[in-house]
Amino acid sequence: MNEYELMSLEEKAEAFSGYIQIAADSVSKLRRCDIDRVMEQAQSLAELRAISEYLFTVRPDFDVAEVCEIENDIAVDRDWGTVVRG
Repeated sequence: MNEYELMSLEEKAEAFSGYIQIAADSVSKLRRCDIDRVMEQAQSLAELRAISEYLFTVRPDFDVAEVCEIENDIAVDRDWGTVVRG
């Protein structure tokens, strides 16, 4: 278990607000085409996964497969391995 798994939704919103503000004024205004800009801010695989899960929760309109693909591409590019979701 990592620190992100213990965070509440409000704590994740606060933790990731700076990342989201790189691409949009708020998570509700985040466009699909800017998801990668937010996710690229992750400093670890655990944080990358936490950002994805946060987006899945607060933006159910986002395509899960698209977010997972971006997540996996970033992980592979950074030699963090591949992301397996079950």
